[in-house]
Amino acid sequence: MVALAMFDYRRLEQISTVLYVGTLFALLAVLATHPARGAAVVPLGPFQLQPSEFATLVLIVAIATYCSADRGLVFRDLVRLVLMSVLPILLVIKQPDLALPS
Repeated sequence: MVALAMFDYRRLEQISTVLYVGTLFALLAVLATHPARGAAVVPLGPFQLQPSEFATLVLIVAIATYCSADRGLVFRDLVRLVLMSVLPILLVIKQPDLALPS
């Protein structure tokens, strides 16, 4: 908690595009790998990464960064925001569900 409190949240604005693109690649990696037992994870050695959990936070940061620009928001910006949101949402929906035996 101390490390998080010391982190300057304004730095997220500078790296929001990198985080957004990285999250999209991680969500695509889930579809490219063969998930174990249907779980939507990316195996990283002894660890497993579930990018859909990070996608929610990254999407919030990316949208907030886009909206905080010093220009007025018009209808075209709303369309861009919807498209920006739909891409990770569709990738998460496309992920396999955890297949439990019946």
